[in-house]
Amino acid sequence: MPVHHGVWGIDIGQSALKALRLELIDGVLTATAFDYVEHPKILSQPDADPDQLTREALDTFLSRNKPQGRPGGH
Repeated sequence: MPVHHGVWGIDIGQSALKALRLELIDGVLTATAFDYVEHPKILSQPDADPDQLTREALDTFLSRNKPQGRPGGH
């Protein structure tokens, strides 16, 4: 079975982290995975800590997905 190398595109927005994995399979760019991690608060709310909420969203993303270069990644 061939190994497909791909890339993750990540957008950290005001309400959520959105991620899409793309791979080149048989010459065709193909979306092979996605993830959506909603923040518990909108990042611009006065009582929100955007840095902490972003770190938590990234931690959640990394716990669900194993990007290449990380232990267990592919």
